[in-house]
Amino acid sequence: HPTEGNAFDIEQWMRLGDNLASWLDANPATPCWTEYHATMRGSLDRIHIAFALARDARAAGRMVPGDVAEAVVTESQAAFDLAEPAGC
Repeated sequence: HPTEGNAFDIEQWMRLGDNLASWLDANPATPCWTEYHATMRGSLDRIHIAFALARDARAAGRMVPGDVAEAVVTESQAAFDLAEPAGC
C-alpha cells in the first residue's frame, strides 16, 4: 500500500535491517559462512536504500514509487529465502 505507510513507521522497519547489518559488521563470518554473510550484507544494503527512498517519499506526502515498493519486497524475500551453507 504505497500511500498508507508513514515515514516514522517505515524508518522503524528500516532500523531492523540496519541493526542486523551492524551486527554482521561487528561479527565477522567464519570461513564456512563468508559467502552467506556477504550476500546477506548486500541484501541489507539494498533493503536500506529502498526503505530510505520509501521513507523520503512518504515524508514528502508522495506515494512510494512502484519500483521502490517492489525492491523492498523482492530484496526482503531474497534475504528470508537465503539458504544456509551446507555443512556449516
